[in-house]
Amino acid sequence: MSTRKKATKHRVLRKADTIPPTKPVKSTTSPPLCPLAPPTRDDSPPPFPFPRVTITRGDDVAFEIELALGDITETPSRVILLGQFQGMDPTAAAVNLDEAMNGALFKLINLRRSSHAAGELDIIPTGRHPVMAEMIAFLGLGHWNLFSGEVLASSAHSGLRSLLASHFDEFATVLMGGRLPDKTEIDVRFSLRHMLRGFIQALRDDEDRDRFRRVVIVEKEEKRLREIHSVLRVLVQEEEFKGVRTTLCASKLPARTRLEGAKLRTAYKLQETNLVMLSMRPGETKDADPTLEAILHISSGAAAIVKRERLFPTSKIEEIYDAAGVNTQRGVDTLTKLAKVSDLVTALMPDGVLAPFKKLKSHRIELIHDAESSRLPWETIALPEGDHPALLGGFSRRFVSDRAAVNWPPKQGDRLRILMLVDPTEDLPGAVKEADAILARLAPNARIDIRCLRHKEATKVRLTAILAEHPFDILHYSGHSGFNREDARFSGLLLNGEEFFTGADALGLTQFPPVVIFNSCEAARIRRRDPVLSRNIPEKVLKRDAAHGAISIAEAFLIAGVQHYIGTFWCVNDDAAALFGEVLYGHLADGKPMGFSVTEARNALAEKGMPDWANYIHYGNPDAEIFPTKG
Repeated sequence: MSTRKKATKHRVLRKADTIPPTKPVKSTTSPPLCPLAPPTRDDSPPPFPFPRVTITRGDDVAFEIELALGDITETPSRVILLGQFQGMDPTAAAVNLDEAMNGALFKLINLRRSSHAAGELDIIPTGRHPVMAEMIAFLGLGHWNLFSGEVLASSAHSGLRSLLASHFDEFATVLMGGRLPDKTEIDVRFSLRHMLRGFIQALRDDEDRDRFRRVVIVEKEEKRLREIHSVLRVLVQEEEFKGVRTTLCASKLPARTRLEGAKLRTAYKLQETNLVMLSMRPGETKDADPTLEAILHISSGAAAIVKRERLFPTSKIEEIYDAAGVNTQRGVDTLTKLAKVSDLVTALMPDGVLAPFKKLKSHRIELIHDAESSRLPWETIALPEGDHPALLGGFSRRFVSDRAAVNWPPKQGDRLRILMLVDPTEDLPGAVKEADAILARLAPNARIDIRCLRHKEATKVRLTAILAEHPFDILHYSGHSGFNREDARFSGLLLNGEEFFTGADALGLTQFPPVVIFNSCEAARIRRRDPVLSRNIPEKVLKRDAAHGAISIAEAFLIAGVQHYIGTFWCVNDDAAALFGEVLYGHLADGKPMGFSVTEARNALAEKGMPDWANYIHYGNPDAEIFPTKG
C-alpha cells in the first residue's frame, strides 16, 4: 500500500457557498466617505507607486489590496494563490515559480495529478527552494469551456475559505481567469470584479474574518498595474463593495536574483507545441447534428489563436468506424484503407484550423477534447500538404476530468518497476515476440525491475492481488481487449480463463501504476469478444459516478490518475505491436521523453509500410522522461 501523504486539497464548493449574482448598481447608492477621483485614462496614468488610500463603505469587512510591481517569485507573502484551468498549460507565473524552484514545482504537480476542478485547492510547500513564499496554492477553475464569472467568484470564495481555515492572514496572487483560451487579451475588469466578489463573500461568511489582512496582486508590467489600479478605483464604488472598508496601496518587489552560471532545470520544457481544443455543442433540436468547435493555439505566440466551428454529422462516426475496421474487428491493414480513414477524419476538422501549420516550424500537436470528440482517431489527420503531424512533431492527447483521483505508490529508491502481462489467451505469438524483444532491450539496465506474467499466469485474480500488494511504475499489457457498445464500463482486457479486467475493476484498485501501456485491440478508445462485468463488484465502485458513466478501460485508468496512457484505436497487427513496443521502450530506456519515443515508434512502423503507425494513442505530457538515465 502507498505511504505517500495525500495532496492537501479542500473541496469546499457547496450549495450554501454559492456567490450571490452581481446586482445592478442602484442610483441611490451612498457615496463613499472618502471621495475618489474619476478613473485615470491610459494616456494619463497615475504615478507609481500609487498613494495609499482607504475607501470606507461600511465596516462589515475590512481588508487591504496591495498592488505589487515585480516578479511573483519575490513576494514576501507566505502563500501564493494561482488559478489553473483543467488540462491547460501552466500560467506564466507558475512557470516562473517552477524555474525558481529548479523544476521541483511541476514535478510535484505531475506526481499529484490534481484535477483542477472548480474550487479545488492543491497546496504545495516550497521547502528550502529559493522562493520567499512558504506555500504555493493552485486554485482549480474547472474546464475552460464552462468558465464564467460565477465560476471564478465561487472558486475564489472556496480558495479563500480554505486559506482562512488554515489561519493565513494574507496571500499573493495574479489576475485569474482574465484570458480564456479563445481570447488574446486579458480582461482586467472581468478578472478583478469576480475574483474580489468571491474574496469578499468568503470574508463575509467567515467568523474569523478580522484575522485576515491583505490580498497582494502581483503584476510584472507597470502599464497593466496602472490599469488594475484604475479599474479598482471604480469597482470599490460598486455594489459588491457595499459595507466594505478597502485600503489600496502599492509596492515594488525586489529585482529577481539568479545565480550566475547556475543551470536551472525546469519541468516545463521550451519545446514548441500547438494546442488544439475540440468540444461538441449539442444541436438546437433533439434530432439536429451537433457543432464541433475547434480552437488552435499556435506555438508562435499567445496572440496567435484560430477559432473555427462546423456542423458534425454524427453519421460520420460510424462511417469512420467502418473504414477503420472497428465494426468488423479487422482494423486497418493496408495503407489504402488508412488513407481513407485519414481523409474522413481530416474532413471533420473545421476549415482553417490546419491551414496555419504550413507556415509553422513546429508541427507538434497536443489535443484536448471532450468525451464526444474523443471517439475519433485524430492521430490520422493530415495537413493540407499531405504530411501527418503524428509523424512529424508528434501528437499527444490530454485527458481532462473533474473525477480524477490519485493514490500514487512511492518510488523505491531509483529503480523502475514494470509489470508485464503477456498473451493471457495463449493465441498471440506476436505478443510473445513483442515481450521478448522488450525484455532483451531492457535487460542490460540493472536499475529496471520487470515482473512478467505469461499465459496461464495472467489471471484476473492474480493481477488484482499483485496490483493491490505491490507498487509498480508501468503496467504493460499484450493481448486482446474488448469494447462493449451497450455499456463501455464493461470494456476490458481479456485475461486467462475468459475473464475481463474491466473499467470498474480498475476503478476499484487502491493503487495502480502511473504509466499504462496497452498494446492491444481498441484499448485507447474513450467511447472482439464482448466483455462481461464481474458479478463481484466492490460496493464503493458501484457508488462512484465514474463507474456508472460510459467509459472504457482507457478512461477508467485516466480517471484513476495515470500520468501516461498508450493504447490502440483499432485491432493491431502482431508484428506492428512487437516493433512499436521494442522501439518505444528502447528510446524510453535511453532517457528520451515520452512524446519523442512515441513519435519514433510510429515512424518505425511507417517506414516499414505498416498502417498501424496511426493506431497508437498517447495521453500524457510528451516532454516527460520516464526512465532513469544515470546508474
